[in-house]
Amino acid sequence: MTGLHLADVDLTPLTFGTCEEFSCLPFDGDSAVPQRIKPCATCLWGYAMVRWARIRSFRSWIQSGCQFCRLVLEIFEKYGPLIDDASGLGIYHNGKWIQIAWMTPDRASGRIDVYDVYDEGPFATEPTLAANATVPQIKDIIGDTGSSHALQWLKDKLGLCDSTHKHCEHRGETSLPRRILDVGGTNDSSAAKDQDIRLIETKHDINDYICLSHCWGSGEMFRTTKENISERMHNIHFNDLPATFKDAVRITRDLGKRYLWIDSLCIIQNDPRDWREEGLRMHEVYGNSYLTIAASKTKGPDDGLFSVSSQYKLQQFFFVTDRQQFVMRVRQKISHFNSIDSFPLLKRGWVFQERILSRRMVHFGPQELVWECMEMEECECGNVDEGISWNLHTPRKSHLLIGGNVFLWNRIAAAYSSLSLTKENDVLPALSGIAKKHKPEPEAKYLAGFWDGKFLVIHLMWYVQPTRGLFPGDYKNIIQTRPSPWRAPSWSWASVKSAVIYNEFSKFYRAVEIDETRIIPTSRDATGEVIYGELKLRGSTTLVTCHMPEYQSGTNHQQQLHIRCMDLNVRNLALFPDYDWSLDQNWWIHEGQSLLCLYLATTRSNTNNPDGVWNPDEQIFDPDDDVWMMLLAKFTREEPVCQRVGMARLKWKDYKQQEEFRGSFKELGAFPIC
Repeated sequence: MTGLHLADVDLTPLTFGTCEEFSCLPFDGDSAVPQRIKPCATCLWGYAMVRWARIRSFRSWIQSGCQFCRLVLEIFEKYGPLIDDASGLGIYHNGKWIQIAWMTPDRASGRIDVYDVYDEGPFATEPTLAANATVPQIKDIIGDTGSSHALQWLKDKLGLCDSTHKHCEHRGETSLPRRILDVGGTNDSSAAKDQDIRLIETKHDINDYICLSHCWGSGEMFRTTKENISERMHNIHFNDLPATFKDAVRITRDLGKRYLWIDSLCIIQNDPRDWREEGLRMHEVYGNSYLTIAASKTKGPDDGLFSVSSQYKLQQFFFVTDRQQFVMRVRQKISHFNSIDSFPLLKRGWVFQERILSRRMVHFGPQELVWECMEMEECECGNVDEGISWNLHTPRKSHLLIGGNVFLWNRIAAAYSSLSLTKENDVLPALSGIAKKHKPEPEAKYLAGFWDGKFLVIHLMWYVQPTRGLFPGDYKNIIQTRPSPWRAPSWSWASVKSAVIYNEFSKFYRAVEIDETRIIPTSRDATGEVIYGELKLRGSTTLVTCHMPEYQSGTNHQQQLHIRCMDLNVRNLALFPDYDWSLDQNWWIHEGQSLLCLYLATTRSNTNNPDGVWNPDEQIFDPDDDVWMMLLAKFTREEPVCQRVGMARLKWKDYKQQEEFRGSFKELGAFPIC
């Protein structure tokens, strides 16, 4: 909510944030507040896109005759929680529905959605309700994701996808994975609902199969081991399965399919060799599946796929004014993918590639089903654009298969880096399936998190920055210590535990040359774990000094650290440590320490010609240029190589600074970074 400000009403002592954190924005160009009538200072009659006020302010304006304030408060009092008048209500208009949000002084919050009106043009005679005349009708949810109606909804989506989606077509025959669960008969046979299943070796026979994507949870997983694989291949009692597995078996049968792949049962969990071999095929397992079932609402295998949420179905709400009666539909907020706490599965790093590699996936959410394929995303309630995309700036997965966007891999890496892994060393294996499928050229070399090639310098330009949440002091991304044990070379984003950021730009000038790249993987899978990595670079460098001023309340981490390089204004120079320099004993950076600053690249975002690279020496000075520098350190005198410890970004202040900057850097021969 950065850059917004609160309405001009009494909000003390409740604090939603600073005055810059909320605003009243016009709904659209055609919805100007009528000038002939002074609008309500609390709600602006709903013409504002965002409006916050205390509940007592709504009561005050109701006494003054504001019907929209009365509408908001009556809906909230019927469907919202019991909270006091010191709490706040927010009105949000997004062009499709009205959202009534609430927030208490202790930061508890929630939302109610208000949808269509049955009467045609009901607000034409009520000037203080006119802003809601265009609120459209909306789809209702089924209310039970395990019902026959939900199954039919899923079958309809599969049928539509099979018949109309070219990008979802599977080219060639589908071979089964090495091992798979045979769930027996389908719903069209005489198979009992709780018929036992078994694990089989397939010899890669041709047939359709379904995958399950699920959370392992914190308890003991129902799994296949070297000790019980013979028993699993003889028989698995249906009633011994955890609830999520049982539900997945039922759906597989209901869809007329015989085979189901579940990682914990189809891979021998205590056999590292089997894990490595099956890991090599992960992109094929999910990429070739008929459908992937995602247990998105669950935290573990015992939670089950299905949910009953009749309280989230639309309900009629009658609102009576002096002039007429209006009939609206209201429901509690339905969680979508932006409500990440409602979808624990999507926090898992391994699931990220399962989601991208699958041609189509159905999410069993806390209130509804969500469909996701190469060409379409759709949920039962129809609010696809409310948060269903997956932070790649590419809401449809077909974008991963077409075009040659150089920034696509960076988006994938940045999104993936924010997710959690039970085992830190899985950071590269859990992305290996995507890496194999995204290989830009047959001979391209994978370098511990990105591909070698002419754009390697762009891949090296990741950085870590703390990002604030909604409230002061809340940080979504925190700079952490380096992972232990070592898992990737310092120049790879996989070498840090924090989420990384990549900027996008129109042009860049590459200031370094890469003489050599070297990676030693732990196995024959070049996209998996590595034991060593090295780059040899040639470019311009200068020595800089690290300064760490004492902490000042209200400043962020970026402002508490800086380097001394010429007489630079700190506002022009941003420093981004890769890890917490002050806490990591093995890679501690101390006050006054000298760092080697490598001039990496200059980027520009305001050009209409996005092709190729350019030489800044031939360009007119542009204050929007960003100069990127890699910060390097040696941690032992005997160590022959440098390690990356951070990035710095400089914005030109004037021509003189530009000249001084270039004059302070000296060419250095090829040197290794590990």
